[in-house]
Amino acid sequence: MCPVRLQQEEDAWGASDDEERLSCLRNAAQASARNRLDSTPRPPEQRPSKPLHGRRLMRAYGPPSLEAVCLGCLAEYMPELLEAGDAVLPHLPAPTKLSLLTVARSQGLLDGAALALLVDGEWLRLDVAGCSKLGDAALQPALPQLPSLQALDLSGCSATASTLRSLPAACPNLAVLRLG
Repeated sequence: MCPVRLQQEEDAWGASDDEERLSCLRNAAQASARNRLDSTPRPPEQRPSKPLHGRRLMRAYGPPSLEAVCLGCLAEYMPELLEAGDAVLPHLPAPTKLSLLTVARSQGLLDGAALALLVDGEWLRLDVAGCSKLGDAALQPALPQLPSLQALDLSGCSATASTLRSLPAACPNLAVLRLG
């Protein structure tokens, strides 16, 4: 199953759950079965020496979870989902929206409008690193909707001091802030 929640680790960012989530979505979108039910990576000595495809892949890892297949389908139609906007995205569960935010970010589609559609108050962390399209106009309305936020990565965003000053009131549980 794809990782869809914050895992409690020493570092609030963990082992890059976003990268795992994005990898999971990509694999499902390509109809591969790389996602094993336990989602723990194999040690290097147990990995196959040559790439697996088709039936060999299915035998090695098992079928993809239904969640992975559904998220993969949604990821394929990310531009259309963002165009549909209010008709679809606000009705999705928080973990699904977080996965779609990761997809939108990787596809360069994450802007203020997309963030406004996908933001969810249940999120514990938000990583919008490298989204230069996100500035104060996008972040200031989104942050008050994230009262449970514990970790925020704004590296590479166009956030100014005014957005940073609003963080304590908007996100009282914020413990980790990355800038750069």
